[in-house]
Amino acid sequence: MREVYKSELFPNKSINMKEANTLDVLNLAFYPNERGPYNLDPNLDEDGHLPNPSKRWGGMMRKLETSDFENANIEYIEFWLMDPFVKNADNPSAVSGDLYINLGEVSEDVLKDGKKFYESGLPVDGDPTQYSETVWGRVPTQNSVTYAFNTASGSRQNQDVGFNGLTSEQERSYPAYADYLSRVQAVVKPEVYQDIYNSPSADRYHYFRGTDYDNEQRSILDRYKYINNPNGNSVDADNSPESYSTAYKTSPDVEDINQDFTLNEYEKYYQYRVRISPDAMNVGSNYITDKRITSVTTRDGISKQAVWYLFRIPVKEYEKNVGGISDFSSIRFMRMYMTNFENPVVLRFATLN
Repeated sequence: MREVYKSELFPNKSINMKEANTLDVLNLAFYPNERGPYNLDPNLDEDGHLPNPSKRWGGMMRKLETSDFENANIEYIEFWLMDPFVKNADNPSAVSGDLYINLGEVSEDVLKDGKKFYESGLPVDGDPTQYSETVWGRVPTQNSVTYAFNTASGSRQNQDVGFNGLTSEQERSYPAYADYLSRVQAVVKPEVYQDIYNSPSADRYHYFRGTDYDNEQRSILDRYKYINNPNGNSVDADNSPESYSTAYKTSPDVEDINQDFTLNEYEKYYQYRVRISPDAMNVGSNYITDKRITSVTTRDGISKQAVWYLFRIPVKEYEKNVGGISDFSSIRFMRMYMTNFENPVVLRFATLN
């Protein structure tokens, strides 16, 4: 969780006066036994945890600014990764898993219904003629012209509701979620059921700050656990639960990652796999080309050793071709996901290029 200074990995790099001396680290925290948004698998234990965590996955995707790899002469995926086994290296099987990377065409249809959802298309007055219903929830029927919330008073609460178009209150009576609630109620503890009842789809957002988190003295990892959830992540200043803004973004969530106003449903990509395991972290294998051991002093004055690995994956040495993609001239999206992990793990990327 500590901050990482640029001098730790790049000791010879000069930094100008206006430039930050810390790295923007990408932290991927994956909890394989906890349900994510829109996961309606009712097979939970009494604590609300999913069985067979190694069969679960967690991922993210984004558009690429440079799509023509051939003209741009892009040959590698390259990143510096901190050793994720600082605390658990003695039991490799308990912390091992795989990181997958997909490059190419990736479906933007998050909730598989063949319809493009965008929060700002939801009617602010609840007019049923302006949306259609799917097994997941509500989808706007009018064509999108721009992605921006309605500015009328009170409209944000009716639009900033996540990818299923339903508030948590509406979910409780919607067939798919009502059925899920009835099935898990007999399985989980009452206090766990109450948490599920508060957000049946598990898409509820929480800012990393908050009076409730402060009172509970939550750790940094716990504070960011729901930062990427879409329901309520664009709250306006008038409805902030705190004296400060708790919005994560100001634009609506849409099933249109590259903002071209169309829904891409193709799955045509090159796939790469990186083994994340203590016995696979060796220079010369598993795409690892360099290793750096550094000595750092944490905020509490303790000196510790940090280990970093440089991964360099040749884009033409893919593990699998999915969907018949034929070249590297149109690589529009990148998707990363983690799977085959039995226990929670945090991957810290100092760079990702």
